[in-house]
Amino acid sequence: MNPHEKNEDSTCKPTPRSPALVVAILFAYGIVVDRVLSSRFDFWRWELLVFLELFLLISWLILQRLQGQLALTFLCGAVTICGASWHHWFWELIPPKHIRNYASEEATPVLLEATVLSEPIWKENQLPDFASAWPGSDRTIFHIQSEQIHLTDRTLPVSGRIRLTVSGAFSGVQTGDQILVVGKMRNLPPNRNPGTYDFAEDQRRDSILTTLFCEHAEGVQVLKKADIHILSWFHQGLDDVRIRIREVFQQTLPTDSAAMANALILGDRTQLDDEVNTAFRRSGLMHLLSISGLHVALIGALAGWLACLLGGTSRSFNQFTLAGMTLAWILAEFRPPVFRAWLLGLMLFWSWTSFRKIRTVQALGLAGWICLIVNPSWLFDVGTQLSFLAIVAILGCWKWMPSLFRKQEETQLLASESTSDSPTYFQLGLRKVILFLKQTAFISLAITLFLLPILTAHFHLVSLAGIPATVLALPLLAIALPGLILTAVIGFFSTTIASLIANPTHYILMLMSELAELFSHGPLQWLPSGMNSWIVACFCLLTGLLVFLPKQTTMPLKAGISISWCLLLVVGLSPISNSFFTQSLECRVLSVGHGNACLMRCPNGQTILFDAGSMENGRFASSAITASLSDLGCNRLDAIIISHTDTDHLNAIPFLMDEVPIHTIFLNPVGLNPRHPGLSAIVEKAADQQIKLQLLQPEDEIKLDKNVRISTLQCGTSPLPYSASDNEHSIVMEVEYADRHLLFPADVSGNGQKRLFEETSPGYDFFVAPHHGSIKDNAPDFVKWAAAEIIVFSTGDEDHRDYLTELYNPQQVLWTTGGAVRCRIDAQGHFSVEQWQRNQHWGIPLEN
Repeated sequence: MNPHEKNEDSTCKPTPRSPALVVAILFAYGIVVDRVLSSRFDFWRWELLVFLELFLLISWLILQRLQGQLALTFLCGAVTICGASWHHWFWELIPPKHIRNYASEEATPVLLEATVLSEPIWKENQLPDFASAWPGSDRTIFHIQSEQIHLTDRTLPVSGRIRLTVSGAFSGVQTGDQILVVGKMRNLPPNRNPGTYDFAEDQRRDSILTTLFCEHAEGVQVLKKADIHILSWFHQGLDDVRIRIREVFQQTLPTDSAAMANALILGDRTQLDDEVNTAFRRSGLMHLLSISGLHVALIGALAGWLACLLGGTSRSFNQFTLAGMTLAWILAEFRPPVFRAWLLGLMLFWSWTSFRKIRTVQALGLAGWICLIVNPSWLFDVGTQLSFLAIVAILGCWKWMPSLFRKQEETQLLASESTSDSPTYFQLGLRKVILFLKQTAFISLAITLFLLPILTAHFHLVSLAGIPATVLALPLLAIALPGLILTAVIGFFSTTIASLIANPTHYILMLMSELAELFSHGPLQWLPSGMNSWIVACFCLLTGLLVFLPKQTTMPLKAGISISWCLLLVVGLSPISNSFFTQSLECRVLSVGHGNACLMRCPNGQTILFDAGSMENGRFASSAITASLSDLGCNRLDAIIISHTDTDHLNAIPFLMDEVPIHTIFLNPVGLNPRHPGLSAIVEKAADQQIKLQLLQPEDEIKLDKNVRISTLQCGTSPLPYSASDNEHSIVMEVEYADRHLLFPADVSGNGQKRLFEETSPGYDFFVAPHHGSIKDNAPDFVKWAAAEIIVFSTGDEDHRDYLTELYNPQQVLWTTGGAVRCRIDAQGHFSVEQWQRNQHWGIPLEN
């Protein structure tokens, strides 16, 4: 060929483009802009967005023939504003007749007509007895579409989806039924603590803003059975299939294995035991238990393999594979990660069957854009984020893997050619298995490191154990999935025959569970500290370089960037980096309902927790403490003080002991009773984990920071009878730093307060009101003695707000019902107080 012709051909070759990826990024950026601005500025309204969109589109139409580059800028802006407008319409605009407008955050009785939208799901109560002051019960949960609300004087049409919870087991309704419900309705409150799971936002993504609770199954009455039409037939058929699959698993598998089977095939984790959930989460294997793109790909591959066994062509292979992926998506109730995987697979199969090449990046961008069009709030869903970013990490691995493994394969090939004996089938198979394990380990490492910032921000756990655990568990999953699918299919006709397949599958599932338990403990899991913003920015920059580096990049440069990336992760997720920025004392009174949880970080990074409990749910209080501990840049608790043995002061500690390294737990001698269920759980876990237990005495001091004095103003000296109240003997702690004083009086009352009056009060800058704002224990004498500047009431209600507001200075009172409260004191004694706001940031500073 003529060299000139060769050069001409090379110059005429078009550069690959990915416009869908650019559009998806711009559309997502618009969604983020709307989420941020609409929560903080009143001027950011629907009318403004429509005006901006029209202005940008008209400008683009005018300039596209005059100024191409400028027109392109306006077009990018139009796509961005389009994303913002779509999200604003979906997230912010609420119709006048929406059921949310007839409810408040306080539970109120209601009589409502509605249509059933989903099958009832039974959820077993798994909280231990000490975790709540009230006895727990099983629940049945399903979604309904509100139709009419019956008020005292009239009946009004309403709209909007509701999450209905019925106490106990409940059945007899199906999708499409019209029902009459008597219960208590309330709007979902916003998250009241930083970093914790936001249940209200998660439900809002499904367009659910309101919940309804029925104390008895008799509170739900079927008015009319579902009408028969194509859509109702499809929903009813799908519900029947899912119910039948659950029944087959229950009849052919033990309870624990049946719960895992429901999670793997149906995406239903409600029946999983809490210990199993914790083991899979801490071992880094939760992605195997949560149905996602991996499961869709495996089920699709099994369907394609079936086509090959039947002697099908490549076209039938593609059709069977796509059918298997579609079945997985439908059974998983159209969950976002599964929908993304199905979309991506659909595009790739379309390109193969139509012989039109489509770049994987282009297909990924188009799938992401379609997902955001279907539901723009999925952008903030952690499952969706992890799903797409995992694909990005895998694409990066595909780019690098040939260069990582080619040399080894070439060496093995040359070695085999230099000998007279060719490798046997066993040797070839063994080499492929070893290569597969190496590639799986590398991909698992890349995905784990790539997703660490999101995992730590949402789950407050770094688990590198997921890398070796995934390598061992992935083959088991590949065997278990076809076994479960065959069990479900055959079980439709005969559970006896299905049991023959279910039995070996059960042992594989138990082996996966044992692997999760094995890797859930050890040095490869730790509580991460929150990343500083500049570290996050550097991490994003290096991530972009790693993903978009051209294939021709030299290996030393790739290795240098990779090492820098890993070091940045280690520094960012360890408390070392935060210690350079920590020069102040910070105390947080967390919003845990009726209970106490006061977390304090000293200037040197040492932490202490004054009580940890909630009348409603100790597990929830534990998650709030863990999230704030990570947010403060700390990864352990150096001391916990249990003021007394009331449930709402200690029932979170057994859960904390499974999540956070703890050095010492200080006990009140008054409450030492082996019959107390919460205290017994603490002592038992402390013995297993070698956590130090120590009794406090009056005038004891806890040495954590040389500049901070933490002293005991009052404490009991000997145990009381189990039935006696130990409130008046509560441990009262005082903290002094930079001439500022903090007081934590717990539930001190009666003679305990009189003993405090014998001491001279220094005048407290910040203190938590005794006994959660009880009128009896917040008498004028105590108010006068404390002489406090800022008072915080750690309670789940505001029944006595008027009295307490009048008793204390109104400008000095804060309630944890409005959100967690924090105070910060720097080395110069500057003092500030802030509260966690409904729009999820700290605000309302009170400077002194």
